[in-house]
Amino acid sequence: MSCYSFAMRQCAFLLSIIMIYSEGVAHAPSRVELSNEQRASVAREVLKQVRPCFAIPKDMKRLEFTSITVLFDVQYKLDGTLARDPVIIGHEGVQRPDTSEVAALDYLAMRALKRCQPIKISAALYLGGWDRMVLAFSSASLHSS
Repeated sequence: MSCYSFAMRQCAFLLSIIMIYSEGVAHAPSRVELSNEQRASVAREVLKQVRPCFAIPKDMKRLEFTSITVLFDVQYKLDGTLARDPVIIGHEGVQRPDTSEVAALDYLAMRALKRCQPIKISAALYLGGWDRMVLAFSSASLHSS
């Protein structure tokens, strides 16, 4: 048997496995076009689910939180778990982003996002909806009970 015919048989075998596998796999939902209001509503729902995981450790109680907001680029998988670690893309309400309050909020918000998964949002709103979003964590809203 030549190398060429052996390679062709392997290729045909792998293609048949791929075709059999793809027939039994659930396909991802189609992309949706959400309005700005719908996107905001989805983001509020995610933050509502994440908020219970936002806890200030006793050693951080002394920090004075101000009107700081941290912006995260967050990507989720269809099962509601994080596709990758959230990425901090900016801050609002701060003069200097290198203060202890900003670092504390960054840490606490990141920890909450990681702890509170999977999120539970309609799969119909996944692609173009909550698969990737910018979430804004406000210290005022998260710090209040």
